[in-house]
Amino acid sequence: MKRVYIETYGCTLNKSDSQLMVTLLLREGYSIVGSASEADVIILNTCTVRRDSEERMLRRVRALSRLDGKKLVIAGCMASAQPFTLRVHAPRAVLIGTDNVHRITEAVSAPDSAVFLEPRTDKRAYLPCYKDGVMAAVPLSDGCLNSCSFCITVRARPRLLSRDPKRVVEVIRELVSQGVYEIQLTGQDLAVYGMDLAGKQLLPELLESILCAVEGNYAIRIGMMTPGWFYKIMDKMLEFYRDRRMYKFFHLPLESGDNRVLRIMKRNYTVEEYVSMVREIRRKIEDPYIATDIIVGHPGEDKEAFANTLRVVEELELDRIHVAQYTPRPFTLSARMKQVPNPVKKERSKTLMQLYEKIGLKRNRRYLNKTVSAVVVERVVRRGTTTFVARTQNYNSIVIVGGREPMLGERVQVHIVDCTFYDLRGTIE
Repeated sequence: MKRVYIETYGCTLNKSDSQLMVTLLLREGYSIVGSASEADVIILNTCTVRRDSEERMLRRVRALSRLDGKKLVIAGCMASAQPFTLRVHAPRAVLIGTDNVHRITEAVSAPDSAVFLEPRTDKRAYLPCYKDGVMAAVPLSDGCLNSCSFCITVRARPRLLSRDPKRVVEVIRELVSQGVYEIQLTGQDLAVYGMDLAGKQLLPELLESILCAVEGNYAIRIGMMTPGWFYKIMDKMLEFYRDRRMYKFFHLPLESGDNRVLRIMKRNYTVEEYVSMVREIRRKIEDPYIATDIIVGHPGEDKEAFANTLRVVEELELDRIHVAQYTPRPFTLSARMKQVPNPVKKERSKTLMQLYEKIGLKRNRRYLNKTVSAVVVERVVRRGTTTFVARTQNYNSIVIVGGREPMLGERVQVHIVDCTFYDLRGTIE
């Protein structure tokens, strides 16, 4: 019996792909082990969304390639988007792309240097899930309909492939029956889910099917939706966000608060449209939690453009901002443009983070000395210390710092005693 170790990096799509690999390998009699030293075969499921991600992956590739008597299989986005780069650093490794995850048993038994990179559409039949305690990630789709000038992921997941809605409902029903509370619906852009399916069952219709067909105690978290596509389905979507089984959570990446930079990025919305969406969400949904992503230092971002981004951030006071310094990615339009100097990017990132921390602290202080209802979803053990994390109805995180020890999946009343810009701290009453 061959022993396989899987090391996963990146988003929940990658984690779900790794979970599918585990299922398929166990079915064929392989043993899954917890470290590279125990394994006969090492699978490295890679991420290449940013340059620092790529550099980290290459360091791991080189380190794992040097292990004697171990077969290396490289999977994930880097295998699909940059196979020639991987070949330089690991000439004997087997490469398997994101379209071929269901062939993992072939890959682990294939000869050195074998390649599984064929584009396929039959992966719709597979619906991998990543389960962690009372949380589970269910990938609704691969790929997107955008062509952002900065993004390399389109090379790794180039086509929109939406999973069959009936199968999605079946999987969620099964997860809920197993005691899963938090259902994370994931994808590169959930706002375009279903646009490639013959019946055109879009995300609002899928949500309706889930909420009607799946009974029980659970909460759905919708993953990232690009603003331009979300705008087209917003009215229908907001109707379902009123359901108690929906987290009032929205992940709408702004990327830049300047219209000229958005055009350079090839984003399909304006700043004004984004602002109107946020206002409409807050008008119709009580206390929503709105997260966003912003890239600083993208080609074309001058002082005025960055000032516009700061102005929009200050005006909207969003709950969560992921700030990323732009890094050129191979094969992208943005990489061929005139670059913003690294010291400028670093300074802008620092400035935006300081603003976000001020806003986040202001918003979280609203909960101080209040008691809120939340469900315990995580048990984190670090350096021998166990910490529990709960979620409110709007997906705010509460780190439990006092009171009795709760159970995963338990609904508790938490008195908020402290906060950071990032989360709340509370004691169970």
